[in-house]
Amino acid sequence: MNSKQYLTSLTIIHLGLLMGQVIFGVIAFFLNSQEDFSTEGDNSDLRNIFIYLVPFLILSGVSAGFFMMRSRLSMIQQKNSLAEKLQEYRTVLIMKYALMEGPALVALVAYLLTADLMFLGLAALVIVFFVLERPSKDKIIMDLALNSEGRSALQNPETKVL
Repeated sequence: MNSKQYLTSLTIIHLGLLMGQVIFGVIAFFLNSQEDFSTEGDNSDLRNIFIYLVPFLILSGVSAGFFMMRSRLSMIQQKNSLAEKLQEYRTVLIMKYALMEGPALVALVAYLLTADLMFLGLAALVIVFFVLERPSKDKIIMDLALNSEGRSALQNPETKVL
């Protein structure tokens, strides 16, 4: 796999996870805006649970993703082979994305069940943050603290990296 294919695969993974969140959010918004669709009964108990659960999950999921990434990056940087570094980096990046995506989906479920726009707003906030975490060559170079040989290999789209 060359460096262009590697970056493309990371971008596709990121975009797929992002689109899943966005599409689910749009569907939840559409369903809650329909008069035929209603969450019958009193949702105050459910809302009271989600009012604490959703922010807790968002804070802990995003924080855990960044702390896990930071600690794993220090181990990855110790590896000698660029291929090993990039394989580990992809794994860690997917774990970080999952830790961010999970709380966003829970917030969207909370919105779907309670129709409280606060949960939709919290999910949108996480989604915006997720967008900012899009993979790029510069981020990879910086995260892995690549030497000049690794940088040039990653920046040349035809160089085989995996």
